[in-house]
This record gives sequence, structure tokens and C-alpha cells, in this order.
Amino acid sequence: MNKLADIIPLLAEAPRGQLDAKGAKMCAEWDGEDPVRFLRDLLDLCVRYAWASSFVIVLIEGSLQDAPPETEGEAESRRQALLDKWEAA
Repeated sequence: MNKLADIIPLLAEAPRGQLDAKGAKMCAEWDGEDPVRFLRDLLDLCVRYAWASSFVIVLIEGSLQDAPPETEGEAESRRQALLDKWEAA
């Protein structure tokens, strides 16, 4: 999973055409906890809010290929927590 942790700071430096300032800030402020969950959350935000070009989406999806699969229940629970956090901000 170290390679996943290495990708996140790189995304913080992504050009604005590939990841907007909010997404880059989220990557820059990442606390080092659970890179798989962080990247899945970022991917959901990229898709939902069009934060990224297809390049960033493909990069994240490719990075997560070797990660343990998420069950539908886990995905829904994670997305609800992300939505709650997003609405509280």
C-alpha cells in the first residue's frame, strides 16, 4: 500500500485542469490514514463534482486495482460518511 500513499502527495501538485484547488488541498492535507479509503473518497468526489479530468480518474482507478474490493455495503457506508462530512463543511 506504500505506492498508494506516494500517489496522494503527487495529486496535491496536479495542475488545475486535472484536479481543482479543493481536491488538491484535500490531498495536501491528507493525514496519512488509510490511503485506500482516501483515494476511493477522492474518486467519488471527482466523479460526482467533476473535480478531475479523466486522467486523474484513470490514475486513481489504476492505483486501486490491487486494493481489496469493497462490498456494496462498505461502499454505501463510506459514501454516506463522505456526504455527511461534505455537508458539514
